[in-house]
Amino acid sequence: IDRFITYFKQIVNQLPNKLDEKLSRLEIISAEERQQLLYDFNNTKVDYSKGKTISQLFEEQVERTPDNIAIVYGFESITYLELNKQANQFARYLINSGDANQEIIGVLHEYSLDVYIGILAVLKIGKAYLPIDSSLPDARIQFMLKDSCVKTIITSNQEDRNINNFADQIVLINTDIINEFEPVNLNLNIPRTSPVYVIYTSGSTGVPKGIVVDNRALVNLCFSHNSYYGVSYHDRVIKYAGFGFDASIWEIFPGLIVGSSLYIIEERIKYDEDKVNEYFNSRNITISFLPTQFCERFMNCKNKSLRILLTGGDKLKYYRKNEYKLYNNYGPTENTVVSTRFQVDNIEDNIPIGKPLENIQVYILDK
Repeated sequence: IDRFITYFKQIVNQLPNKLDEKLSRLEIISAEERQQLLYDFNNTKVDYSKGKTISQLFEEQVERTPDNIAIVYGFESITYLELNKQANQFARYLINSGDANQEIIGVLHEYSLDVYIGILAVLKIGKAYLPIDSSLPDARIQFMLKDSCVKTIITSNQEDRNINNFADQIVLINTDIINEFEPVNLNLNIPRTSPVYVIYTSGSTGVPKGIVVDNRALVNLCFSHNSYYGVSYHDRVIKYAGFGFDASIWEIFPGLIVGSSLYIIEERIKYDEDKVNEYFNSRNITISFLPTQFCERFMNCKNKSLRILLTGGDKLKYYRKNEYKLYNNYGPTENTVVSTRFQVDNIEDNIPIGKPLENIQVYILDK
């Protein structure tokens, strides 16, 4: 009530000088509230940059935890040291074959560990990768490749679908070929401003558009995430989101710069909350992102392993208290996956999207 009295006084005090002005054009908030809304709430500055790229931070982590398991898929796994070696070899192969001259390189996801060797190799040569979900319709893939001018696609299995129609060159991640190259770090001078990935929007409001994100933005997301949630080499993180969805970036990279293990959930179980919960419990998964609608169902399961559950992508309408902490997240692809977060606790409806992350500003506007 006091605040609205202040608004009323603010309007009345302006009227003598603005009799011809529309009421909607008058300023209702005080100078103090303007300061709070624009600056105090957005005082999020933290120096996370360290002046390094995401691939450099990964290489530093390899030195710290070489024998930690980096990625697990099914019964296969790869250590940090082996992942780094093979990514280095494949990066040199790309340079040798001339693919390093392209600014963006496509990576077709076929559910294998090799795909992540390909992603890291692209980053190590200072290029951006375009994730292509193999389940997408041909027309969608062709649009993305044409729009982004991608000429080369990296894949782990050329036989799964006829991808030769999509790009000028298909590069298979073949260990027999890349073993001919040096496994040591390339140590290229890659600018922090260089693009690291391209994600295409859904196109729900028109033609899909490619969002280019650079190393600075991704590094900030990773440091913000790891610092806030206390992510470490003890954690086991789930890769659940679709490969072409920006949440997959959020799942992959923060853990790889602190030594966590990334578990790629199998497609056959990912829409069954009971089977997903069983997978989490049996593998002692500690951190997971789940899309909003699936998360609402999953909260009814009795999970024993998680310490943090992240959700986002739609309005969260349901909450059930569990042993783990639940965080509701919001953010457009253009702003590097996540812009705000909120720890949900004892709230049954109108669940907020929270406050801005480090080095993010949020402004609430009219139409």
